[in-house]
Amino acid sequence: MPTSSNKDPRQQKSASPSRTGAPRQSTARSAAARRRELERRKRERARRKRNRLLFRVLCIAGLVLLILLIAAGVSKLAGKGGTKESQVESAPTAQSSGSDTDSAEPAETEKEQTAAVPTPVPETKRITVSVVGDITIGKDINFPYESSTNAYYDMYGSGYFMQNVREVFENDDVTIGNFEGTLTESENRRTDRQFCFKAPAEYANILKDGYIEAVTTANNHSHDYGEDGYTDTVANLDAAGITNVGYEKYAVYETNGKKIGIVGTYVLIEFLDCAPQMIENIKACREEGADIVVVVFHWGDELATVPDYYQTTLGRMAIDKGADLVCGHHSHIIQGIEKYKGRYICYSLANFCFGGNTHPTDPDTFIFQQTFTVTGDEVAYDDSINIIPCLVSSSTAINNYQPTPLTGADADRVRQKIVDRTALVTDMPDSQEDSYITTHLKNNDSI
Repeated sequence: MPTSSNKDPRQQKSASPSRTGAPRQSTARSAAARRRELERRKRERARRKRNRLLFRVLCIAGLVLLILLIAAGVSKLAGKGGTKESQVESAPTAQSSGSDTDSAEPAETEKEQTAAVPTPVPETKRITVSVVGDITIGKDINFPYESSTNAYYDMYGSGYFMQNVREVFENDDVTIGNFEGTLTESENRRTDRQFCFKAPAEYANILKDGYIEAVTTANNHSHDYGEDGYTDTVANLDAAGITNVGYEKYAVYETNGKKIGIVGTYVLIEFLDCAPQMIENIKACREEGADIVVVVFHWGDELATVPDYYQTTLGRMAIDKGADLVCGHHSHIIQGIEKYKGRYICYSLANFCFGGNTHPTDPDTFIFQQTFTVTGDEVAYDDSINIIPCLVSSSTAINNYQPTPLTGADADRVRQKIVDRTALVTDMPDSQEDSYITTHLKNNDSI
């Protein structure tokens, strides 16, 4: 009889091996474990990514917060000075009982504080300008040396000539004269003129030592030695530090914190055609900041006591275009003074230091001074002028080229001459000379 097995046939079947040689249940468990591991790793990577992102956000937020804290601290320090004022202004509101009177106090305080801020006041300066007539130094080649300015220069030096007026010029802000001649070594003398004046370059020291800071070269003797002689003259004046103007050349002279524009115009060739250049020069002075503009003309007829049409027309035109003072010369004698639209026109200041003649026809002359009151950009229309009667010489016997102020009866005589010549200024409906200049000269006042 065959031997039978004690095991259940179902167990035997279930225990039969798979094709791989491993149990099927173990294989299923291994795949599930791998899936779980992959899911865990994926979650771990996602967590680390979130952490990195959160860390970056926190860093940025911290940096922004730090910047805000620094800015707040700076603002607090900057506003520390106004904190107390703000508290004072807000205190009435905190204590207010609600009445209209209490609530209006902060606004009133603010108004008072605004009103307490001072308004800047423009500075006022007083600028004194002196103007004189013809200054002719050196000599014509046909003049004898012994009686010439050259002989006096060699004997007494450059300080001799303006010795008696130096104090007047030293105490003003600028002195302007008409330099009628040349400073040159040129031999190119014009043959169409009777008199041609020239002097060595060093004669510019006569002006410098005499406190004559500026001159015009726009006259009928500036080219006595041609264009080369004129160029030399300008260069030698520049080298001596003498401001010079003439024709198209103008200057802005600065003194005592103010600027004085100076224009020199020659009328005797172009007459009214010189006006455009004169107007352009006035405008240029203003554009360069001139507070005061002085226009000097070389015009009129020799020995004429009355200004002609060109003089009155151009003089008034200069003031219409912005000049504050107009002075002229060429007649070699005194002409009258006009007040036009509140500004002065001295038609001729005559000779001053005149080396052209040892016995001039009329030795009388004067220094015209005006003190301008300048406040900010405004020049006052006041009457602070001073006329100083002079002779061209300190001697009545001969012209010794030393202009000298007059006193007593001699000064009165010259003042009366100015009064008489002023009365001859005709056809001037806007003139005020009779109501002011004549009255004060007759009263021997310093005007």
